[in-house]
Amino acid sequence: VASEMGLSIEISLVSVVLTYLVGFPLGIAMAKKPNGVWDKIGTAFIVLNYAIPALVFYLFIKSWTGDANGIFGWAGFGYKFDSAHHFQTLFIPVFAIFFLSIPGLVIWVRRFMVDELNSDYVKFARSKGLSERRIMYTHVLRNASVPLIRNIPITILGAMVGSYFVEDIWVIPGTGRELISALSGTPDIPVVQGLTVLYAALSMFAFLLGDIVTALYDPRIRLTSK
Repeated sequence: VASEMGLSIEISLVSVVLTYLVGFPLGIAMAKKPNGVWDKIGTAFIVLNYAIPALVFYLFIKSWTGDANGIFGWAGFGYKFDSAHHFQTLFIPVFAIFFLSIPGLVIWVRRFMVDELNSDYVKFARSKGLSERRIMYTHVLRNASVPLIRNIPITILGAMVGSYFVEDIWVIPGTGRELISALSGTPDIPVVQGLTVLYAALSMFAFLLGDIVTALYDPRIRLTSK
């Protein structure tokens, strides 16, 4: 389980980092000018993304890119995981996870940014002559990032737990595929129970870590005792 979890965590961390690198700037661009060009492009992307069932998208990406006959066959990305070509065979599965994760982050970034832009302190800052750039990146972005920062540990856990379809489709020896294998045919009850307890413990730790990160990031919150 330790070796399998290491591979699952690697996939999750890379996909979450890519999701934040793409989703955060897109959400900010959409919030800066509601109903503008970027807002319309982002909205169209979100609608189309949500319209595609995850399992259908995974199977389509696999058939489109896999093996020598796939569009990326020349690059050696492969049809399933190969430890000898670690990076190449994980590229497409990671892309599949992060591509479907972008809309959720973009929606929340845009929502929190728009809420903050309509706050009284923003109107007061504008009346004092602060530039829109300074208001956006010094005040609004920091306040809007608080709930998103809190969700980073939970997002990582969700990506790790939710990748069992990807691990099974691309034959990746991670904990997700281990759970699917344990449930197939004659169920392996000890393995299912062990992984369930492990995921539950990780969930509690992720929520606790999220609260700690929020307290460290937001100066308005202090961990004090009376």
